Amino acid sequence: MRIAQTLTAFAAVAAAFIATAATADPAGGFGAYPAQVWHGRPAAPNFASLPSARQFRTMIADGARHGVNFAGRYALVTFGCGSGCNMTYMVDEMNGRISAFPMGGEDYPYLTLDHRADSRLLHARWGRTSGAEACVHQDMVLEARGFRRLAQHVTPGACPV
Repeated sequence: MRIAQTLTAFAAVAAAFIATAATADPAGGFGAYPAQVWHGRPAAPNFASLPSARQFRTMIADGARHGVNFAGRYALVTFGCGSGCNMTYMVDEMNGRISAFPMGGEDYPYLTLDHRADSRLLHARWGRTSGAEACVHQDMVLEARGFRRLAQHVTPGACPV
């Protein structure tokens, strides 16, 4: 009898979690923005494509070696730049082209990015730096001309860890 009650309780919690996750995802989820994943050998990062990235060549090259992790062909490479600070670069794994990411540094403290290799959707989260403590959540999709913001909302308090 106890096992049945435990399973019923677990099922109720799981159903509530799934319902919350579905309603908390205004962008429609990673599957709504599919990307075909390229499986070739990663090209070496081309630092001539973004000369300012040269100062981080070891971090970018090491991160790009792990292969595609976003939008079918890109490696998002993130590394720390101080307390609560991080920087992200996009490396096109097919040709090595490096692009600056539109968020990072001290303007986006404790920035966290959720993404998948088979999706163009990106969930970003960071702490607000002015006014009352808050957590900013933003959904973006990578399109041919760059990122397009889909939704943004702010919740009071610190961002969840």
